[in-house]
Amino acid sequence: MGLRSTVAAMSLQPVEALDIAELLQLLEIRNQRVVRENSRDDHIIGRDEHIAWAEEVAQDTAQCFLAVLYQGKIVGGAGLRHIDPVAARAEWSFYLSRHEHGKGKGLALGVAALDHFFSEYQLFEIVGETLTHNAISQKVHLNLGFKLKSKRRREKGAEADFDEIITFGLTADAWRTRRAELFAVDGK
Repeated sequence: MGLRSTVAAMSLQPVEALDIAELLQLLEIRNQRVVRENSRDDHIIGRDEHIAWAEEVAQDTAQCFLAVLYQGKIVGGAGLRHIDPVAARAEWSFYLSRHEHGKGKGLALGVAALDHFFSEYQLFEIVGETLTHNAISQKVHLNLGFKLKSKRRREKGAEADFDEIITFGLTADAWRTRRAELFAVDGK
């Protein structure tokens, strides 16, 4: 299945539209080891904490989160935070179930989410961050057309332990160009 048909088989559901069973499916993916190890906070998220997070997202106009469905099944999520309508800028994050890795769905998830975010929020730029050890996320960012903006170190805990964070940026104009390139290659 090519990129165009994979994206077409995806749908996006705002977290506030999910029922409890769907929220728990999303939680199961959030708690997968590969997702946690590549997140800002790698602890196992409890049911109550997850539901409180979903309620907070639903009430906060500076953030949104979407469950990503493939052929009707939740396979991951994508969100924005620090949505700034004046600067037309936001930070995004995404994750994909480990069961879907290596099937082209990470790129398709990115395409579907970026189309929605740029259109719905009229953004000039979307910024993404990834840990240096997360080569898969870096590859997805680069394949989607994001450009490297910076690298910085972040203290990881009470000990002298650090993570290095890579920041990527993608403008709406660059996204339109890259999207056309992705679909042109897909059509051949």
